[in-house]
Amino acid sequence: DCQTDISTLADAIKNSGLHMEFIMFDDCYMSNIEVAYELKEVTDHLIASTCEIMAYGMPYAEFGNALFGAPNYQKVCEKFCDFYSSYSRPCGTIAVTDCKEVDNMANIMKEINSQYTFDSSLTGTLQKLDGYSPVIFYDFGSYVSTLCKDDMLLAKFNQQLSKLVPYKANTPRFWSNL
Repeated sequence: DCQTDISTLADAIKNSGLHMEFIMFDDCYMSNIEVAYELKEVTDHLIASTCEIMAYGMPYAEFGNALFGAPNYQKVCEKFCDFYSSYSRPCGTIAVTDCKEVDNMANIMKEINSQYTFDSSLTGTLQKLDGYSPVIFYDFGSYVSTLCKDDMLLAKFNQQLSKLVPYKANTPRFWSNL
């Protein structure tokens, strides 16, 4: 059982002189803003799940061809969702994050965070993405829509979120022990 910090991975890629077109994680909970921020200097795209990945993992045989040459990220998401929609436990989420948009999102979040403080009594209203107790992973959009009360600023956030995550797919349900 091996593990590493995402910052260590980013440093290793940077120190090797490489820049990746994409990094795909066949692991749970890796599609999040924190991971994208750590990897933004070493990859153009992050492909991962916001939730649990079922034991089968990424269905490479279904979408592998879409990653050769110029990657077809939409097809990757569609094939992932098709596979997990008919899986024995039909649960799955996948997203492709455009890491070139991370700094723009960080700037919008600085603006939102300078004006608003999250009311922790509202934590129970956020979309949960895990089955931990206490919950560790929440949906980024749900968090910001609860935090930000300025409609114009929230619209700016949502517009940037659609640039940050241009491709995504999910089955009607995701796995959680909640």
